[in-house]
Amino acid sequence: MRFTPFSKQALLSVGSLFISTGLYAQSIDFSGDGAESDIVSVTIDDDDNIDWQYLSSDSDFATREDISNGGDVGESGDNLVPGPWTGSGNQVAYTTRDGKKVNWVVLDGSSETSVEFGLRKDKYLIPGDFNGNGTFDAARISSKSAIRVMADPFNSGSATYQGNFLKKHVKQSQDAFRLNLTGDRDQIGIVRKISKNKRFKIYLKDVLTNASTTQKLIGLRRGGIKDAVPLRQADGTDALAIIHRKNGVKSLHVFDPETGESLYSKEFSNIKNYGLAGDYDRTKDGEEFAVIAKDNTSMTIISVFDDQSETTVSITNSDDVLADDRNVHSYKSNTSGGGGGGGSCSGTTPFGAGRLWKPEADANDARQHKPVMLLTGSNKNGNSGKLTVYSSNGVAIGSVGFKASSIPGVNNGAHHYFSGGFGSGHSCSQFRSLSQAAGGNGDILVQWKGSTCLGPQNPCSRAGGV
Repeated sequence: MRFTPFSKQALLSVGSLFISTGLYAQSIDFSGDGAESDIVSVTIDDDDNIDWQYLSSDSDFATREDISNGGDVGESGDNLVPGPWTGSGNQVAYTTRDGKKVNWVVLDGSSETSVEFGLRKDKYLIPGDFNGNGTFDAARISSKSAIRVMADPFNSGSATYQGNFLKKHVKQSQDAFRLNLTGDRDQIGIVRKISKNKRFKIYLKDVLTNASTTQKLIGLRRGGIKDAVPLRQADGTDALAIIHRKNGVKSLHVFDPETGESLYSKEFSNIKNYGLAGDYDRTKDGEEFAVIAKDNTSMTIISVFDDQSETTVSITNSDDVLADDRNVHSYKSNTSGGGGGGGSCSGTTPFGAGRLWKPEADANDARQHKPVMLLTGSNKNGNSGKLTVYSSNGVAIGSVGFKASSIPGVNNGAHHYFSGGFGSGHSCSQFRSLSQAAGGNGDILVQWKGSTCLGPQNPCSRAGGV
């Protein structure tokens, strides 16, 4: 559940708002058909307010319907946390930053109720049912690894729980999530890559018992985690669904969190960094997972636990943003011009052919162990100065600077932009920490051509090629 920036034109899959209570799954059903999950659709209006609607499963997600009192609820840059907060159905909800603090806000009927919980510099916010009573609790993981949970903040709750992960695990984590191993309550989890062998592990904490679980994910190695979310199985427990990127190729993996064994794995071309989980077909076992086309025009729904069949569904309004109750998505409206707050990136392009990001430069001077960006051919931008590095939510946090090569034609004649010696001098981990301190998710955006930036990119993962 990462903080992920999206422009007004981005599409987020707000799959079903799927809620679990005990061993059984209860999908949010706005259409009232009592069948498959509907899909929440969010837009940012011209005043930077968030408007909530849903795509009806009755129409195969082709029809958009209003959510009662869902207009102008939240603002651009807020994080969406809908779910069963009050003990009476499911509610529209979001978190918003107020100075150094974080407020959790729930739309209950026609009025909004706010609770202060957390700090702007926290690494993760996670909604979930951590005490097993059927309503959502609010959880946060600080940058220093502390876990804090406020139980039932909008349902007369007063209990608090706490715990810790090891600081190094949180520092190197690539995502956080909730996960139900037993069918009765959620645990808090993080996933990180082990530097020594480039493999991935998950770390789980039960805040009621303080029990910890660690599990290696078998067969997943190198690359980076783009999304990690729970996916409900037929027995009421969760598997872990992960969108992974390696060498520019994205794939969906589903793991048994108790054994680490792979339950499903497949590469997909031209998909988003995130997906949706929901009960999209009641005739199939467990939940389905949907990957979103990069051009925002369709999603492919996979019956992971049944016959692994795929169904592609058109998305009629590609300006919609879709989200679910298990990701914490941050919506940032980017406008051209201006500094900070996402003001200099009106669009983004991922690193790829002719656009290389390396976490550590091959040099023996001030550039050593600091990132470098290489551009070749038509990807060159003609800039022989410094390029700004932004946090994932658009705050300027540093720079990389141009250095003419002393060896003509090296790296296919690439233009090199270094952090060390010619830029702000930050290491990849420092860029990541600065992004998080600015309210981002640790990823970065790098100034490229005009108001288009490269990324989002984990600064400590290699991407692209020259």
